Order: sequence, then structure tokens, then C-alpha cells
Amino acid sequence: TGTAPTPRPPAPAPAPVRRQPVPAPAAAALLVEGRPLTDERAWLRRTLSREFDQLASSVARLLSEHPGMQRSAGHAVDEVLADWVAVRLYLSRRGAAIDAGLRSGEPGPHVPFARCAVAGLSRLPSHRGATVYTTTASDAQWALYRRGGLVTEWGFVNALTAPCAGQDGDVDVLLWSMTARRTALLEPGGEERADDRVLFVPGTSFKILEVRRPEGGRRGHVMMRELGANEIDPDGRVDPHRLSLDELALTTLRRGVDRWAGAEPATRVGPGAAGRFAALPGLVGGAAR
Repeated sequence: TGTAPTPRPPAPAPAPVRRQPVPAPAAAALLVEGRPLTDERAWLRRTLSREFDQLASSVARLLSEHPGMQRSAGHAVDEVLADWVAVRLYLSRRGAAIDAGLRSGEPGPHVPFARCAVAGLSRLPSHRGATVYTTTASDAQWALYRRGGLVTEWGFVNALTAPCAGQDGDVDVLLWSMTARRTALLEPGGEERADDRVLFVPGTSFKILEVRRPEGGRRGHVMMRELGANEIDPDGRVDPHRLSLDELALTTLRRGVDRWAGAEPATRVGPGAAGRFAALPGLVGGAAR
């Protein structure tokens, strides 16, 4: 008789769903006013030298076509170039690992990379209004969101300015944006491209306005509003005197849903970028279903 096959060890259980940990300064992509990114840009050029050089020529051409992007920022051309290369690389498949590192709250090479990308995004146009993407959520994720309050996302949040046909999931995440940046100028080509993408930078906080689980064929949704830094006190509490902004955001998001319901959805996200729109802001761990 043959030897019985050795049973495979069970797959490790997913980490419990929880709010993302607040990272130490060395593990965060937050930019400190007055502190230059000299070390981060040097690291990017040195560590990703081959990819950096491959993208630098196309990014330099973009800069020459948009000279105001450099002049208005008051930075040297090579600084803006490095930051835009970081954005372009983040928008590729490489970006998923950057977000995973940032959400872990641990220091690592994702930090200097992300800081350069944040600086690069600051020179792109902002989007004010409704944004959306589709995903799924587990019972544990719904439970955390039902508590309300605010959540802070320590990675980047990828969203769209209009729905995308073919995105998997039964939950629409609707985020009212004040500062998300439009990435069209630096989007990669081919399967990694996402038309109408916007990015919220790491450290963005959102107030949970409304949650509705999918039920009986009806789609679920999560509606949130981006919070300004002046709306959160040192103890992490949201200013209660901004309820008018909550109503404005909810009205804008609901109007967006109504408007989109009557339009034919377009395919905006390439297959190589589809996974970038799955994470639920402010949460980490578990497996969505």
C-alpha cells in the first residue's frame, strides 16, 4: 500500500477586523511642513533606479508640457520629477504593496516611497464632490462601521468620480471629497489604467454618515464625508457643530446615486487595476466576502 499523503497544515486564520493602528511618525506617509524630502527622493532614485530611469523621460515630457505645475510649487525640477515618478509607480501594480505596508502601521521602504507620492499628488488637480467604488464587506466590517464616528485611512484610498461597470461587489462606497487628487495626467497605460480615478492621501479621516447592508437584491452602501483637519480635536473627536456639512455631503452623495442610476455605466478600470478599489477606508484585517 502507498504511503498516506501528508495532510496540509490548515491555512492561517485571517487577522481580526479592526480599525487601522495609528502609525508612529517613522511609519506614516504624512508630510511635515518645512521638512524637505531630500532623503526620501534620494532613496527612491537609488533603490528603484531601473524603474525610475524608465519613467523619468516620460514624466519629464509631461512636466515640460505643464510648466505651471513646477513653478507654482516652487520646487526644483528634479524634485517634482521624483515625486511624479513615485505617483506613476504607485498607480501601477506596485502600489498595492505600498498600501498594505502603510495600513500595517509598521516602518519600511513603503514610507519614503509614499511620502514622495503624496508630494507629487499635491501638484495635481483636486476633486470636490462625490466619489464612488464598489466592493464587498464582511459581518465584522459592517459591525465596525455601524458604530459610526470617524475612521482614518493610513494608506491611499482609490476612488472614481463615476461608477465603473464590472466592478465586483454588492456594496457601493461613496465618499464626499474635498481634497482627493485627480490622477489622469499620470495614469499608466494598458491594463493598469483607471480612468476618472482620484486618490485620497494617507492620513485622511472620514466621518461615517450612513451604512446600509445589501439585502434581498438591494445593493448596500457606505456613505462618508472627508473631514478637514480643523474638525478633529486632539482627542480624536469630531466637531459637533458641522452637522450642516454632513447634510450637504449626504445630499450630494444621494444626488450622485440618483444621477448615476439613470446613466449607462462605463468601464473605467483596467483589469490590472481592479484590486486597487477593494479596501474599506480605515479598516484592516479579515477577509471581505
